[in-house]
Amino acid sequence: MIDLRNIILPIFVIWAFVLLFFLFRRGPGALWKSCAILIFLFYGAYHYKELQESYQAFLLHFNKTTIAAIIDLFKGFGAVLFWMWPVALWISYYATSDELARTSIRWMVLLTLFFWVFFFLFTFYPPVDRTTAEGGLPGTFKMPEIPSPPTK
Repeated sequence: MIDLRNIILPIFVIWAFVLLFFLFRRGPGALWKSCAILIFLFYGAYHYKELQESYQAFLLHFNKTTIAAIIDLFKGFGAVLFWMWPVALWISYYATSDELARTSIRWMVLLTLFFWVFFFLFTFYPPVDRTTAEGGLPGTFKMPEIPSPPTK
């Protein structure tokens, strides 16, 4: 099972970034934009405890949490592919455009091949020592100090 505490903060940051782009898009109306904001806020409130734990883990143990998040995102990607294949087939069957049908299946095939190639590479090759990978990242995450302007 996926440990939600490791991946929830990166997913929420990506979600917030994509939501910001969606809000500046011209096509969808104000109703759909406000619904997207409300859903984001609902999930933020629902997972508030996990978000706080994930934020503290990133601050205190940045290197270990980052490596764990990458590993858990990769594991979760396989589960998402398992659920997305029936959806992609359904979309390609009911698509009004042949190009949309080809594109959705093409992307799913490429994503699946990408996942399984890396899955088998990481399974059959000797495992990378996590301490070596974690050693390349800083131990804690600190924002740099902003220098004060000259007073003269």
